[in-house]
Amino acid sequence: MTENKIIYACTKHIEVAIDDYVNFEEKAPQMKSVTDEHKKCTYCNERAQYMLLP
Repeated sequence: MTENKIIYACTKHIEVAIDDYVNFEEKAPQMKSVTDEHKKCTYCNERAQYMLLP
């Protein structure tokens, strides 16, 4: 994961995304809902429901 990377996650992968973020950054992310229907989950390419911000 690079610095200031935004992770997009669907409802199925949000827990994995949070774990990955915390493991790499060693801090909790800000989590926001995604309103853009074209954003895809980083893990499976389904429609993203959440984004994790630094």
